[in-house]
Amino acid sequence: MEEYKKEAQKIPWSHSGRPTIFSELGLSLLPIGIYQNELPKISEGSEIKTIGSENKEYINYLMNIKGTGIQAGNGKIVTCAHVIKRIRSRRHFQGIHPVPSHD
Repeated sequence: MEEYKKEAQKIPWSHSGRPTIFSELGLSLLPIGIYQNELPKISEGSEIKTIGSENKEYINYLMNIKGTGIQAGNGKIVTCAHVIKRIRSRRHFQGIHPVPSHD
């Protein structure tokens, strides 16, 4: 077991590996989901508040993940049709308005 600990210490944990097209893609993956409650609005210059798992209310701030998307540009996310169908029934709560792309 001690030899494994020594080997693990050699691993550059903060390094994400060799830059490739796939590692770039991995940086663009995003969870797509719905929050149970409306989250507080954040304005420029306002303090960002956090909540930890030690707080009993933290479960109210977890995202119900419905799928994965890829950030394809400024304000553009590409995802599958089944993900859109999953969030469509709740989109009015989140301001999500999926628009089909014909590019």
